[in-house]
Amino acid sequence: SGLAFDVERMFVEKVIVYPHPSEMVDFQRNSVVALLLKVAFKALIENARNVRFSVNGYRQFLVDLEFLKFMIPHYVEDEVLETLLTEAVKCAKERCHNSAMLNEDTEEINQARAAVRDFMAVNDGEEGILNRISIPDEEGD
Repeated sequence: SGLAFDVERMFVEKVIVYPHPSEMVDFQRNSVVALLLKVAFKALIENARNVRFSVNGYRQFLVDLEFLKFMIPHYVEDEVLETLLTEAVKCAKERCHNSAMLNEDTEEINQARAAVRDFMAVNDGEEGILNRISIPDEEGD
């Protein structure tokens, strides 16, 4: 399992997290927010590699990351961010000390997505969570 995970990690698409300043031609809100999120998600991956997860801790981590996957498109358009979050999930599963008690990956992800959908359904509407934490688009952006 560990060897297979290491081989899989070698073939994952390499993400350039810290571009050279001369490569940042587009100094817009989208690119700056995307860069900040990449840095934060890389730090999250490193933290997930250093922590042991219980089954419940892993499931909570999965729900939190599914919520982030839902929210990110409201702030920034970058496909790499979802890849980084998927890598964080893989690292967390590898570090789960009782992973035999987990369901299949797709079932765990579906349960996490259902929890996020339920949360969003309860907090929807004019005063909903999305309206409270969304950043409105600026004119001319």
